[in-house]
Amino acid sequence: MNILAVDSAFENLLVGLKNNGKTYYKTFEKDLKKHNATLLPAIEELLNENSLKLFDIDYFAVNTGPGSFTGIRLGVCTINAFAFATGKKIIELDSFSLSAFNRIKGYDYKVFIDCLNGNFYGAEFKKSSLHKIKAGEYTENDINYDKDIVLKQKDFYKKENIIELSEYKISRNEFTDYAVPSYYKKSQAERELDR
Repeated sequence: MNILAVDSAFENLLVGLKNNGKTYYKTFEKDLKKHNATLLPAIEELLNENSLKLFDIDYFAVNTGPGSFTGIRLGVCTINAFAFATGKKIIELDSFSLSAFNRIKGYDYKVFIDCLNGNFYGAEFKKSSLHKIKAGEYTENDINYDKDIVLKQKDFYKKENIIELSEYKISRNEFTDYAVPSYYKKSQAERELDR
């Protein structure tokens, strides 16, 4: 089984490839503005290093957010195009589940992503599972630092989670034909238009 997974939602661009039981990664750190110039060459390089073509990929996975508006769109559009061209299925990943994966707790808990200035995106999870029950915008008052998972943008999750969560979703037949970005607030351009 071959999986190609992309996360371009934050500063660090991550591309993962599972090829016949072995996993490979390409990471590019702290350069969100260059994701558009880096993503396709990184994918091509990973495929070439493994003597694979795009049509050899069985499943495509992408982080649909939340995260950078432009970064999410880049990853989602790329994976949608690949899946459309090859007729393969898509696995939608999200920033919360990627962060919670391998950290599942024995009680209901929340995962928060620090958006700076006292603002957070968060998702509530049922104990011992990745069943998301609510996601949206939160403030620091909503956080229980002793119980919840609070992440800064540089330490969201281990890179292995992008492939491992994809495999978990494959085992549960959680696919889609078309990935949709997860935005929790309007883009800056939309907010300025509303003024």
